[in-house]
Amino acid sequence: MANVSGLSGAPLPNRKSSASETTTDEEESGSSVLSENSSSKPGPMVWSSTHNSYLLREIFANKPWIHRFQSVDRGAVWRKIAENLNACQSTIFRVDHRSVRDHYNVLKNKYHKKQRDKTWSGGIGLEEMDDERLLAETIDRFAEYDWQHCKKQRAALQDKQKKSQRTLIENLSKTFNSRDCLENDGDEPASPSKIAIMDTSICLITEKSDRDRQLKLKEMTLLSDLYKNLMEKIQENFKEQRHTQEKYLEVIEESQRQTKTLISNQLEMIRVLANILEMQQEKYQ
Repeated sequence: MANVSGLSGAPLPNRKSSASETTTDEEESGSSVLSENSSSKPGPMVWSSTHNSYLLREIFANKPWIHRFQSVDRGAVWRKIAENLNACQSTIFRVDHRSVRDHYNVLKNKYHKKQRDKTWSGGIGLEEMDDERLLAETIDRFAEYDWQHCKKQRAALQDKQKKSQRTLIENLSKTFNSRDCLENDGDEPASPSKIAIMDTSICLITEKSDRDRQLKLKEMTLLSDLYKNLMEKIQENFKEQRHTQEKYLEVIEESQRQTKTLISNQLEMIRVLANILEMQQEKYQ
């Protein structure tokens, strides 16, 4: 080991220190790369009015409301909307189908709150922007189609329940017929325990079917009432907005009439003053 250190012309500790320096340089370079990668990671997307405009136009173009609420087809449409927004070149989007759907719900809730907060005298928000009108139309379409889907689903459920009831009645009639055959057969009469078990099973099946039917009907009734109230609120908001606009137009027309009257009075006063001046000039001449 001594000969090796003598031939190299430098002691071993110096080699160790140079190796540690090299390792330190590599660690520093690696940490700088990691810091650059961490700094280059994109942050959460901030929604602007431009993003909202693109979102509303994509929703209106793809029409997710034509599919049933919480269906696979509607989810596929939301995914398509997210893909189209992410492919946009003029405006940067970083969204998925959940964030797109959630942000639409945020816009919808803000619009409903704005409509509720309108005052009769203040006249706030009398003129809506194009995006607000498009949002109102989109909300109306969703409510209308969801109401239709709810009615169809309720009718289908009632048909299914009627069919199940008919099937149950047919099965019960077959069961009773088979029980009568067993009772009338002299060789192997049906035991009372078997008949009791059969009656208990029939009662349990009937009660379960009735409970399920009542729960489904209650759920569908609540859902239909919810959409009915939503449609009524939307119609009330439109009526209120229309009434406010009519009041605003009446105020403008009254102001214009008063302005015309004031101008005509001022012109009349100017003519009177001009006549007086002419009379004074003629008098002094």
